Amino acid sequence: MTPKTASIPQPVLRRPLAGWAARAAGRVGLALAAAWLVACGGGGGSSPAPEQPGVTLTLSSSSGSAKAGESVTTTATIVRTGGFAGAVTIAGSGAGAGVMVSGGVIGASASTAVVTIATSADAAFGASVLGVTASASGVTVAPAGYTLTITDPARSGPIPAAFARVGGVYQLPDYPSTRQLSWVLAQLAAGTTTVQDINARFTPQALSTTSAAQWQAFFQALRTSSPGAVVVDLVAATPVQVVALIGTPGSPATGRYLTLTTQYAGGGLIDALSAPAFALNGSVQFAADQGLTMAQAADKFLTLAPNASLLVARINNQQCIPVEQRNATVPRATGSIFKHWVLGALGQAVQEGAVSPTATLALSAAETVPGSLLAREPVGASLSLADMATLMMGNSDNTATDHLHQLVGRARAEAALVRFNHGNPALMTPFLSVNEQFNLFAGVSLADAEAYAAGTEAYQRSYTDSVLEPLGPVTGSQQHRSIFLTGSWQATPLDVCAVYAGMRRYSDQSQALRLMDRALSSGVAQPFVRNEWERVWYKGGSLEATTGLMALTHSWLLESDSRGTFVVVALANNQAGGIDAFQVQSVTSRILQLVKAL
Repeated sequence: MTPKTASIPQPVLRRPLAGWAARAAGRVGLALAAAWLVACGGGGGSSPAPEQPGVTLTLSSSSGSAKAGESVTTTATIVRTGGFAGAVTIAGSGAGAGVMVSGGVIGASASTAVVTIATSADAAFGASVLGVTASASGVTVAPAGYTLTITDPARSGPIPAAFARVGGVYQLPDYPSTRQLSWVLAQLAAGTTTVQDINARFTPQALSTTSAAQWQAFFQALRTSSPGAVVVDLVAATPVQVVALIGTPGSPATGRYLTLTTQYAGGGLIDALSAPAFALNGSVQFAADQGLTMAQAADKFLTLAPNASLLVARINNQQCIPVEQRNATVPRATGSIFKHWVLGALGQAVQEGAVSPTATLALSAAETVPGSLLAREPVGASLSLADMATLMMGNSDNTATDHLHQLVGRARAEAALVRFNHGNPALMTPFLSVNEQFNLFAGVSLADAEAYAAGTEAYQRSYTDSVLEPLGPVTGSQQHRSIFLTGSWQATPLDVCAVYAGMRRYSDQSQALRLMDRALSSGVAQPFVRNEWERVWYKGGSLEATTGLMALTHSWLLESDSRGTFVVVALANNQAGGIDAFQVQSVTSRILQLVKAL
């Protein structure tokens, strides 16, 4: 501070004071000097203001994680200052939906409290910052920040690969199809393929249409174009079929799109094999689609059929949060996507102990659907439950589907619609098997079929029990196209997303999740998808008449430990038929490519 100017008398010449008077005068002078120094702050300072009452708050940890439905704790510590001795209340602020913060009161004689941060089962996954607050009479306290990460209670660790790669080589399950794939790849590294080997590896039917000598020429051409080829991208692997992009890594021109189909029983012989050229850096997208934005791709998809619905969504907990959508709440004929609910019913039956995960099923003539892969197998052949589920989803095998439909029962399949949040279960009830649905399409009169499609549920149940089910495997050759779309399984894209979200909720340590994961991971429909995500689930479907495709549907779940979980559902219906499968594949491939950047 600036010292005040004091009025100091000018010196006056006088005689020196004597005795006590002189000493007293000296003491007075010292006292005046000391007073002046105090007033001036000791040469520039000021006297401190009295300390105000206050409280500071700290946390023992400023971050933590909890599974949805569980809680995490941290310890709040307060420091009182300025003589404050009152009680302090600890609470929370800024917590999101499903998050509760409780801390209680720190009494006058205490300085800590345990803060509990609890989450509900439906709390949103991910990280967020909330505040831990302290309040007391007469003081203001700055809150302490806490970062809470809510994780999926169904996950105990990183997502395991459906088909792990070691040194870049896929580790395939021991299926009849994968054993034959290993043999085929070995032939490409060998000098020749003998007639004896071909006769021992191919079914009589395959040899009746393509001679052993022609197969020798096929292998020689493949050996020349793709010497020492390996699996570069695995599109599908089930017990009876492998679809893979093979070639020499780093040499795009060696690429081949190999499809190999085998028997299940009878030694697992090769029934069909093809390998057209497909560059390792190729694409299933047309040039016109390669630069589309997500919105443009969604708009273009709507042009591919007069009745189309599309959804791109992020799954958080059991919630499907749309990213891009077109008619996502409008139901469409699903084709074989209805098998999601059969698989979900099977998973729940395993979860409840009603079905053993190690069960085997014998092929029954009553549940065989003509035209399916398993229809070629002998009646009585035994399949594991896991193989049956994998064939249903990976190959969309209708015989496998009807065996599982029979195993879980219609009532449990219908309960799965509710369990997995189908928006309008009445669209899919009675929940028909494939043979029952196909008998409605081809095995009964058109008048009966149309009456069924327009009838009440009570009428439909009666007709199913009295007519459709007793008909058994479909033998009719009619095509009641008028009910292909309105009289078959129907769902919206959001319904399909919901069943994916529901199946994900099973614990990754459960037999139910392992069964469903294996089945849904077996095929991904397109190259250049599986290698981009830790988990890819897929199911598509179609309904085809003499006029071409009337329904063509695709659905994917794409999941990454770091990027989260997404679903893409594309449902195209055209009563007139003629849906272009390649156009649909191109646009949906572009959408899948764009999802990687979300």
